Amino acid sequence: MTRAATSPAQGFTLIELLVVMAILGVIGTLIISFFTTTSQSVTEQTRVASQTGQIQRALGLIADDIRRADKLVVTGAATPLALGGIAVTPPAQTGASRLDLYVLRPASGSPCASTSGYEYRSYFSVARSTLTAASMNAWVRLPEDANNAARNVLLQYVGCADTLTGTPSYGSLRPVVDHVGTLTFTQTASNVSVALQGQRQIGARTFTTPLASGTYYSRRY
Repeated sequence: MTRAATSPAQGFTLIELLVVMAILGVIGTLIISFFTTTSQSVTEQTRVASQTGQIQRALGLIADDIRRADKLVVTGAATPLALGGIAVTPPAQTGASRLDLYVLRPASGSPCASTSGYEYRSYFSVARSTLTAASMNAWVRLPEDANNAARNVLLQYVGCADTLTGTPSYGSLRPVVDHVGTLTFTQTASNVSVALQGQRQIGARTFTTPLASGTYYSRRY
């Protein structure tokens, strides 16, 4: 009886296995790259959205103070700020980079004594690298960020004044919003136009928030 011939078992050659492994490696790299890029994009968008919210809240804080102001200190004034030895030099009071105003001291929650009739408030920005210096008090210091050392941080100063013409005493300082790219005040004796925009470098990319702006009137006018 004659047996039917059988074919030898078929398999992959070494070259075929190497080709398949190379293809799978390329596909795996593309998948990992896609998910990494997507994750980075989501993180960046989250940071930008967070900063946009901070910019809007800062604008709201400034707007509330302008509306409550009993007096706006307009261009040309040179009221010094009592900062208690803190090494921060505010910009000159040009009306474009600094806003100063008097508001009636609130009945509660004010750092000023009851003998002070007013709070003297000032808004201005300085390079954030200034606030990371070792000489700064811990409550003002910001985390190091080498990519954004040249960006600004918006500060709020609160001092105490007896009258609407008094020089402020005491004085506290706090950051309002970090990574500021644009800050301008255009003011008269009765109103102030404010423009505020955030800007931050994340990795190799620079992100800018939408410009937040508005014109606000003091209650005294």
